[in-house]
Amino acid sequence: MIKRTSLLTALLLMALAGPSFAITAPTSGSFGYTVYDIFVVNMLQGAFGFVGALALIIWGASMLPRGAWLPAVFCIVAGGAIIKADSIVSSLGMLI
Repeated sequence: MIKRTSLLTALLLMALAGPSFAITAPTSGSFGYTVYDIFVVNMLQGAFGFVGALALIIWGASMLPRGAWLPAVFCIVAGGAIIKADSIVSSLGMLI
């Protein structure tokens, strides 16, 4: 009985989900372009972001031989996310 109720609840929630639209990177003159330009383009895609991401990846790789697997994985994933920040921002989806 519980499995059936859970299944019906999951099907109902999937049926009620709204459409998903991808967020596009702001263009010049649109709302939020200045913030996007400063943080994503100039900082994360610039020298600061590259050096920070590279430092995180190297630090995570140096934790692996010590057996600190979880912090190492988080550091490596965070470094990769910083390097691909523009792709992540423009590929995020949201429900409207």
